Amino acid sequence: MAMLVQRAPGVSCDYWQHKIRDITGIPQGKSLRATDLVRPWFLVPQHDELSEDEAADLFATVRRKLLGRAVRPRVLYAIRYVRNLGPEDSLPLLYAMRHVARERGSIGRYWPAFYEEILAGQLELRDVQVRLAPELAQVWLRLYEHTRGALYYPREGRRFIKWPLAHAGLLRDDEEVLRAFGTTLATEYGGDPSAALLLPDDLDEFLLSLLDWLEQTGDFANSHLARLVHKKDGTDVTIGELAQRWLHDQWEQIAREQDGRGANRAGLIRRHLRYDAARHRVLLILRESVWPGDVEVRLHWGDEVPVHTRFISVENSTECSPMEILVLSPA
Repeated sequence: MAMLVQRAPGVSCDYWQHKIRDITGIPQGKSLRATDLVRPWFLVPQHDELSEDEAADLFATVRRKLLGRAVRPRVLYAIRYVRNLGPEDSLPLLYAMRHVARERGSIGRYWPAFYEEILAGQLELRDVQVRLAPELAQVWLRLYEHTRGALYYPREGRRFIKWPLAHAGLLRDDEEVLRAFGTTLATEYGGDPSAALLLPDDLDEFLLSLLDWLEQTGDFANSHLARLVHKKDGTDVTIGELAQRWLHDQWEQIAREQDGRGANRAGLIRRHLRYDAARHRVLLILRESVWPGDVEVRLHWGDEVPVHTRFISVENSTECSPMEILVLSPA
């Protein structure tokens, strides 16, 4: 009678350390401290995300380390393991936390998802949230210090879940918002990614365009992505880089879907600041855009009253040349 041999769930931590080094672009055999890591490291994988089977294996490996072999696992064992975990050895655990955040972070229930996916419900959820969560946050901090700040340091979010949520990169819901934004850009600019501000040098203008679009459409004003790009603590820049890179990678497909629909243009207002060194003043530049009829342009400086107002009348045309508005002068 033949015996059915099943593979034991999970593989070794050594395997996953090597695997995650490959995914995140770390040369094998080099210390994380001695490696010139691409910043923000660990946030943007260099290769494809894990498949469902790979994620299940990773979770099982991490689970065995956290819970040991006890019939009734105790949270104290998990806490001791986490406290003794070195930065180099923490990669499987932290990448597993990141993967949970990426796949289920959009529902706003991180710890229940962590409890179900990684721990398989084998501890008390409250113990995970109250006792284990602070220890896990310290693992992220130790890796941040060990890599001399190459790890992205999140400044927003709830105290213990901000690390895995921040390192999830773009959530599935964020990508849906970006696809809608990309459709608008492709409609307006056709297949040229440089015109759509998808090159790294155009990051500032890309972020402004995204903010304008979020405000004008209103459909995604309260989305996770919108909240992140409104942060002014550096989070907006990091998420902007991710969003720009994601759209650039998806651009060919998005532009192909929009091919032949360029007549229905969206008309986002393009703007950026420029310092005029010759005349020692700062200008607000409004690039070529669609201007429907008479347009009033008001510039607000913080909460102050408008410092400049200009009316534009466009007759028999839907285009106007770039316009300069004085923002600050020596006076």
